Amino acid sequence: MTWPTNCSPHALPQLPAALIEAIREARDGSAEPASPSPARWRASRLLGFALLLPALHELPIDRLVQDWEAPACAPSAADLLRLLLLSACAGADARLWSDPVWREFHGVAGPSGAGEIAAWARRMRPVAWRALGEQFADGEPQPPLALSPLALPRTLVSGRVARAALGSIAARLLLGLAQRLPGFAGASSGFLRDNLLCAGGSALIGREQIRIRLERPPLDVLLGMSGLADRKTRLADGRLLILERSP
Repeated sequence: MTWPTNCSPHALPQLPAALIEAIREARDGSAEPASPSPARWRASRLLGFALLLPALHELPIDRLVQDWEAPACAPSAADLLRLLLLSACAGADARLWSDPVWREFHGVAGPSGAGEIAAWARRMRPVAWRALGEQFADGEPQPPLALSPLALPRTLVSGRVARAALGSIAARLLLGLAQRLPGFAGASSGFLRDNLLCAGGSALIGREQIRIRLERPPLDVLLGMSGLADRKTRLADGRLLILERSP
């Protein structure tokens, strides 16, 4: 039997309750499912630091911190650590950790602030931070780009051992970038920020892939020579990252 679409179960008190419920379920199931919100391009003045993403996601951070407490504001300790490392590379004044686009990129939830992140960092014991830093030391001396003190606010990460570990890894990321630039292997962190990483851009963040379109920095010619800003790479979570320069 076909019921009229304007038939309301409440208008049929003579029907058995089971039949009324069946009508209700049939009508509910016929409704059009809500369409997910389409992804959209989002701009950020700090997207130039996406140049560090391929090297950052090659580090085995997920494996090294798999036993760490997951922060309430992020999917995993590894996700939050990557955000903190990029923030250290950007410098304390840049506040990359609070940038909405970078927070979405790393799955950091809503309005979580420095206090929540700092509390999580304090709960991680110094021995855990020390072990993390030592994994990337390989017995080598501190790289010349070492950030001392760590370029993160102390209200965000206050522990001496934690700051040393993050500073060492961030310095190596910047050093690795410098070594990819023809003739600029000894470039300072300030030079890299001012001439390459300072450019903004826009990002299209999806479940399967992320596209980042970078504005051209002062030394864009170096990006053209190195190919660092026009490449595809696989992120640690499986998503495809597509880096490209604006026309």
